[in-house]
Amino acid sequence: MSPIQKLAAQIIFGTILALAMGAAIWSAVLIAQASADSPEIFPQLGHSSGVTSVAWSPDGKTLASASYDKTVKLWEAGSGQLLRTLSGHSSFVNSVAWTPDGKTLASASDDQTVKLWE
Repeated sequence: MSPIQKLAAQIIFGTILALAMGAAIWSAVLIAQASADSPEIFPQLGHSSGVTSVAWSPDGKTLASASYDKTVKLWEAGSGQLLRTLSGHSSFVNSVAWTPDGKTLASASDDQTVKLWE
């Protein structure tokens, strides 16, 4: 796991812990960039509702996020820039996962569907 992924995992764990303790649900994705000197965190406010799941692409260059806003968003890990919004679910998206080759992203929704995005 790269330093960026380790830092992001710590942020995500902290967010989950805060949620378990009754904190408000965030509708942001935090993308971290770590260097030898200091980490940088890029808060991304692209979702209009709470984020339910995140998944790193196998090459570590893209982060996918799922949300209660019924979308999946793809983020560039290096800059934190929004690359693409995937729409198509009719209810909230509760999970995302990449195939091992990184060419396909699966999203699962409360609409009882799984969509495959290439």
